[in-house]
Amino acid sequence: YDTGSQSACCYALYCGMVPDELREAVFRSLVERFEADHRKLTTGNIGTKYLLETLSQFGRSDLAFDLVNSTEYPGWGYMLANGATTLWERWEKATGRGMNSHNHPMLGSVGSWFYKYPAGIRPLPDSDGFDRFLLAPDFVAGLNEVNARYDSFSGTICSHWKREGGRIEWFFSVPPNSEAVVRLPDGTGNHYGAGEYHLTI
Repeated sequence: YDTGSQSACCYALYCGMVPDELREAVFRSLVERFEADHRKLTTGNIGTKYLLETLSQFGRSDLAFDLVNSTEYPGWGYMLANGATTLWERWEKATGRGMNSHNHPMLGSVGSWFYKYPAGIRPLPDSDGFDRFLLAPDFVAGLNEVNARYDSFSGTICSHWKREGGRIEWFFSVPPNSEAVVRLPDGTGNHYGAGEYHLTI
């Protein structure tokens, strides 16, 4: 796709522009490009969201987490390591006229990624205001605990998991008048109505 850049590949995959028979090949090209770029972002404002989510959609949340967790330039960890308390408009550390804004939302899609993949809270295509939603956390190696709450129209959805003694303890809640489709790492799952639940994985 186009130049084979990270943005070109992930945008085409995320938006469903790639024919089914070519999706795996294009994803392999994306991973090869990402590895060739030393697992660093080259996506800019538009492609960053699509890179994180596409990696996770194809089962490579490990790569997305490594990227998010890195303190090297460019990235969110680099901002934190250099004293950021809000999102900068640009990746590099700059002050004065060199940085247009030190409180800018355009790279904030990483927050959405945390909810959708490490916490696993995602709307289903046929849902209406999260009355039906997917709960399918990615239990990424190197990440030991995730605790997320999402206030939907029906109420608060919770997904909290942590590693304990070689197992994962997962607590989640489904608000009233809602249904969760719960999917486990082995592909099995079930439907859960309103209530609070605890699974050991």
